[in-house]
Amino acid sequence: MNGHGRLPIKVVPPMDEDFYRPEAGGGDPKVFAEPSREFRQRLAAEVIGIRDHFNEAFELYPQVPAVARATIRHDAVAKSHRPTKILSDQTCPIIGSEGLGELLLSVSRSGLEQLARSIESDQTKYGIANLSTIEAIKPYVPLVNVSEETSDRAKVKLFRHRRSMLDEALDTAFHDVIRRLNLHDPVEINYGRGLKVFRVSLGAIEAIGELSRFVGIESVGTFPIYQPVRTAATPVRGAVSDDFPQPMPGETYPIVGMVDSGTTVGDPLLGPWIHAREEYVPQVFQDNTHGNFVGGLIVHGRRLNHDDPRFPSCSARIVDIVALGKSGTSEDELITILEESLTKYPDVKVWNLSLGTPHTIDKYRFSDFAVALDRIQDDYGVTFILAAGNYRQPPFRGWPPDPALGEADRICAPADSVRALVVGSAAHRDHSTSRVMEGAPSPFSRRGPGPLYLPKPDLSHIGGNCKFDGSCSQIGVLSLDGAGNVAEDIGTSFATPLITSLHANVAQRIVGGVSREMTKALLIHSAALKTGSVDSTELQYRGFGIPSDVDDMLGCEPWQCTLMFELSIAPQVAFEKALFPMPASLYVNPGTLRANILMTLVYEPALDASFGSEYCRTNVEVSLGTYDLGKDGKRHQKKQVPADPQLKGSGYEADLVEHGFKWSPVKVYRREMVRGVQGQVWRLDLSVHHRSGHGPQDPLRAALVITVADPNRNADVYNEMVVQMNNLGWAPVDLQIQPRIRV
Repeated sequence: MNGHGRLPIKVVPPMDEDFYRPEAGGGDPKVFAEPSREFRQRLAAEVIGIRDHFNEAFELYPQVPAVARATIRHDAVAKSHRPTKILSDQTCPIIGSEGLGELLLSVSRSGLEQLARSIESDQTKYGIANLSTIEAIKPYVPLVNVSEETSDRAKVKLFRHRRSMLDEALDTAFHDVIRRLNLHDPVEINYGRGLKVFRVSLGAIEAIGELSRFVGIESVGTFPIYQPVRTAATPVRGAVSDDFPQPMPGETYPIVGMVDSGTTVGDPLLGPWIHAREEYVPQVFQDNTHGNFVGGLIVHGRRLNHDDPRFPSCSARIVDIVALGKSGTSEDELITILEESLTKYPDVKVWNLSLGTPHTIDKYRFSDFAVALDRIQDDYGVTFILAAGNYRQPPFRGWPPDPALGEADRICAPADSVRALVVGSAAHRDHSTSRVMEGAPSPFSRRGPGPLYLPKPDLSHIGGNCKFDGSCSQIGVLSLDGAGNVAEDIGTSFATPLITSLHANVAQRIVGGVSREMTKALLIHSAALKTGSVDSTELQYRGFGIPSDVDDMLGCEPWQCTLMFELSIAPQVAFEKALFPMPASLYVNPGTLRANILMTLVYEPALDASFGSEYCRTNVEVSLGTYDLGKDGKRHQKKQVPADPQLKGSGYEADLVEHGFKWSPVKVYRREMVRGVQGQVWRLDLSVHHRSGHGPQDPLRAALVITVADPNRNADVYNEMVVQMNNLGWAPVDLQIQPRIRV
C-alpha cells in the first residue's frame, strides 16, 4: 500500500522481445479521377503562369527559388496519396504545407518547365495517380500585415527550402535586400524547426512593399503582445496567517517557475514561498496583482478556498519571473526572457504561463509562439502549463454552449502548443443568477480544438463562475492580491496554477523521477478516470477533465489495476505484449470478458513548423484487443478499445484528424464492456507512423497508462493481474512514492 492506503501502480519494464519490425504495407497507387487531356493542359498552363509570375525574381536572384501552393483534393490528403513523383526534386519538390491539403512547393524556372512537361506527358501509373490528386497550382503571395506605424519592429519570416545550398542563397539575398534598402541589420529570433524569423526595423512604407516582393519572404507582420489573462481581483477581507501558512520546517517542496506580472516584494504571506525572483520589468511598469493571485493558488489553493476538497491539497515554492508589464510584453522579448530564466534555473522543470493574447488561433497553422514554446520545452526538458484564455464578451457563454458564438471563444495563442499542458476552467459554485451551474465549463473559458483539431485544452480545473455581466461575487476563486487581502477573481489564469502545483508534486513524489511524458499521462489518465467519457463537444471545453488529488492519482483500488509503460521506440519498430493478462474473475463465462478499460497515451512527435497543418510529423496508435485464430491459421488482432470520444465520419484523412485523434500526441481510449466481449486471448500493440517525407533518426518517447477495472467494483482485479504478469515474465515493479509530511 502507498501512504494513502491505496495499492501501488505497477511499472512494466519493456523487454527486448516486445519490439518487432512490422511488415511494410504497400500496393498500387490509387487513381481518384483519370486526368483528362483538358485537365493536363489547364494544370500545365497554371505551372507556366507561375514561371511568368516570378520571371523578374528569377532574373534578379537566379539561385533563389520561389514558392507555389498546390491544392490537393480533400479525399487524397493522406500521406499514401502524396504526389511525390510528379512533385519531385527534378521538378518542384514539396517543402511544407499550410491547411489540410495545401502543399508548398519550391519552384525554379527550370523546375516549373520540367513539371509542365511531366504533367502533359507522364503516362506511368504513379504519374497518373499523382495527377489525379491535384486540383490546382498557384503562386504563393506573402502575408503582409504591418503598417508604417508598426514597422519599426517588424516580424519577417523567410521560407526554408530544405536544402542547405538553397537556404543559404535565400538568406544571402535577403541580407542584400536589407542593405539595398539601407536598413539596420536584422536580428534573428530562434523560434523552432521550420521557422526562420527576423526582427527588422523597416521604417518607411516603401521599404515594406519592396521587402514583401522578395520571393524568399513568407510573411511580414508584427510581434504579438502577451499579457496576463485577467487582472480584476476584488478584495474580500484582510488576509491572516491562518489563510496562508508558511513552509513547514523539514518538508521539501517542489519548485515551479511562474512567468507572470510578478509578486509583491516583501509580502509577509507569499514572500516565504518565493525561492528566487528575476525582474525583467521596471518597478514603475509593474502591476503585481495577477502574479500574486496566481502565486497564491500555486502554494495554497485549497487552504485559501475554505479547504474545499475539489482544490489540490499540495503546495510548491516559486521562482518568480517578472516578465509581464502593465502594457504586456512582446513575443520576441518573452522568448528571450524564457531562455534566460530556464538557463539560470535548470532544475525547475514545471513552469506556469497564465498569459495570452485576445486573438484566436488559426484553424490550420500553429502559432509561432506555440512553436517557440515547443522548441524551448524540448531544449530544456521542461513542461509549460498554459491557460486556455478567457472569452470576455457579455453575456458570456452558457451551458450547453450557444452555437451562435462560432469561433469567437476559440483558444488563443500560445494555447496551441503541442508539448504544453493547456488548462481550461470549470465552475465550482453557482447561484440563481450565475451563467452556468456548478460543474459546467466556466462561461469565460475558451475552447478548443487547436489547429487541425488537436485536442485542447488537455485538462481543466476550478477557475470560477460569473453572471451575465461578468461579475463573480461569491462564485469566484479566492487567492491573495498582494495588498494584504484575500481577493476573489475568475479566469483560466487561476485554474492553470492548480494544475501546475499538481504536476510538480506528482513528479516530485515519484521516487527516482519520472519523464515529462509520463507525468502528463498520469494527470490526463487521472482526469479521464474521474470524469468518465466525454463527447466531442465537451472535450473542446473540458479537455479530459479535472485530475484527482496527488495521493488518489498515484494508486489503485483492489478492484482495478493500473499499469505504466515508458517506451523508447526506434524508427521502423513497433511494440507489443502478445499476451495481455485479463483477470479470470472478470469473465462471465470462459469466453466473455466484462471489464472497464481506460488507456492514455502521451508521446512526443517530431515537429516541423514549415509543414503548417502537418506540424506533428509522427502518429502513434495503441490497440488493445482480442487475438484469435483466423481461417488462415494465423492470429489476428481485433481492436476492442476505441478512442474516446469515438471516431465519426467517412474515414478519410480529414475525418480521422477531426474525430479520430490522428496526429494528436495525446490520446485516450475507453471501453466499458457492459455486455461483455468475446475472446480469451488479448494483445497490446503500439505502432508508429510518419508523415510523407519524414525520415526519423531518433527513437520516439512514449508513455502509456492502462487501467483495467471491474465495473461492479468487487473483483480482486489487482492481485489477479499481478499474478498473471509475474507468470508471463513481465517483471512488473511497484511505483515507489515518497510519503508526504503531514501536520
